[in-house]
Amino acid sequence: MPSDRPKRRDLGPRRRRESLDALLDSLSAWDLLHIRSRFLDGSVRLDGFAGLSELPPEVFAYIIPHLGLRDVLSCYRVSRAWREAWMQGAVASALCSRFFPGLLELYHNDVPDRNQLFRATAQQYMRKLYVKRSFVAWDVGWSSDIFTNAEDPPVSRQLGNLREVNFGFGPLTVHYSSGKLAWQPDNCHVIVDDLHTRERSRFSFGMDFISGRPLQLQAVTDSLVVLATSLPQHQSRHQTTTDNGQTITVFHLQFRQSRNVVLPGKFAHCYAQGDTVAFVTRQGQVVVWGWSDSAYELDIDHEQYFFEREGWESDLGGIPGIMFHPTDTDVIYAAWLHSALQPDPLIHIVVVIKFERGKPVKRYESSISHPEYHRDPTTRYSCPAMRLTLTAQKMDNYGGYALGIVQLVLDRGNAPWADKQAKPYTDWLCITFNVLTETYLHIKYESRRRPNPAQARHFDLCAWEDQLVISWFDEYLVSQGYSHGLEWLQPVPVGDGASRCAHTNFVCKSVTRQQVEVEDYMSDHGFGRRIFMDKDFFIATTGQGFMLISFNDSLDLPGLATRDENGEVQRCKNPPPATEGEDIEPPRMSASWDTRKVTSLVRIALDKLPENQLDQPGW
Repeated sequence: MPSDRPKRRDLGPRRRRESLDALLDSLSAWDLLHIRSRFLDGSVRLDGFAGLSELPPEVFAYIIPHLGLRDVLSCYRVSRAWREAWMQGAVASALCSRFFPGLLELYHNDVPDRNQLFRATAQQYMRKLYVKRSFVAWDVGWSSDIFTNAEDPPVSRQLGNLREVNFGFGPLTVHYSSGKLAWQPDNCHVIVDDLHTRERSRFSFGMDFISGRPLQLQAVTDSLVVLATSLPQHQSRHQTTTDNGQTITVFHLQFRQSRNVVLPGKFAHCYAQGDTVAFVTRQGQVVVWGWSDSAYELDIDHEQYFFEREGWESDLGGIPGIMFHPTDTDVIYAAWLHSALQPDPLIHIVVVIKFERGKPVKRYESSISHPEYHRDPTTRYSCPAMRLTLTAQKMDNYGGYALGIVQLVLDRGNAPWADKQAKPYTDWLCITFNVLTETYLHIKYESRRRPNPAQARHFDLCAWEDQLVISWFDEYLVSQGYSHGLEWLQPVPVGDGASRCAHTNFVCKSVTRQQVEVEDYMSDHGFGRRIFMDKDFFIATTGQGFMLISFNDSLDLPGLATRDENGEVQRCKNPPPATEGEDIEPPRMSASWDTRKVTSLVRIALDKLPENQLDQPGW
């Protein structure tokens, strides 16, 4: 029989929450603590909700792009269930692809424990937050107080050696790779110091016997030292010309032997890895040579892969940048820069061609469009020009290369400059290419300093992972009292998608403080020259020596450093000021091939840019 009892009305979610809020307001503090403890000990179960550990691995792919590396590492410490969820193979693969693209491909995806690989790589990345610093003076002796030459010195070098020296403002030639720092103090010697083993190799040579020209250091690897015949620059009526020869001399560090290579044209630039060197001539030819392999030339006349858009041309004299595959020595990637003959909002196109044993097999493109800063009424700056440097330098150990670095030349006209101004936009852009994933990535950076004037030019650029460091050594900067020395740029996150640099979620304040301390040290004690960085070291060279920052705990840091009462190097402490050595003038060699392209932005009409190209990658 039907019940006379009235049906209970559903008050709805809002009314239920109001009732619960009223109940909680009526409880005492002890009652609330009791309820919280019941939730924490698991006595109260929330049925119908899936915890993180119950989610399928596919869901993590949507979560990971919104997390930073610190966030992920913190998730491992929440609970055992969370740690097991993040340790799943599919999740670890997604983490590797997101934060370290190319890492899995480096091992051909044949990794038994991908979680262990990710965590080891992440810990290696994070250890850059806790570093040791020292300063090593230039010492031209057969052996120094830090580096020992295994060979006995010749009789002529046993007494009266010149030791610590100061090259002042002279153009000292320095190169670095895999822990080996090579430098050329004069026309007849190259010194190679191993930062890992503290061993020194010293190579003596005279003029090239074929051309009668002096030899200039061009590159160093873990096994080779590369020198090219060179003459100082000569000034014509309208321009300064760099004259390089065609003869190359290569020394082998282990075999203590040398070989000569004759190029089909005058030398412009070279790139080296292991015992392989890619030589680029001023005519745009690329010759790949190996110590234990035959030389071959890249086929750059293939119409299927080498074509230009109508109204576009190749920049920098058609000189490409070269990238090496980390595991396959037969694979080479070459990058060219193209720009429009007439002012165009699509300013540059970066073209990468993949070669297999000299034959082109694939083409990749990425474009750079107008930043529109001088058209934005909300900004206090205009952007009259854009300066792009073709670098093609290695930026990680899993296939990443910094192809080009773009500087926006900002200007405020005749308005006074302020030392500190908030800038809600970027000053720099790094175009990267990974040879293992064969993909581009554009990373934005901003400077903490006031913008340098358009007349100032950087001396050197160095990119490693998400770090971008600039060396400013410019006569105009010094004469006008602008900042010089080193400058760390801050990566800028752009959106939450997969195109954003994975490491730019958060810049730790302690890291920023350390960077500023190093910048101040370099400004006080020396002008920054060539700069280098890899997984173990950051090196900033000056006329007196080089500042060395070590990321490797197992390495005893060489050189002058601040130490504690136990004699241990203090972390995150600048070294004391270095003593000046005897003044010496380095050889005035010819400069490297100019890889900078400056584009005026004032004449470009943005209304010609199609709507679907208004938001190009990177800007």
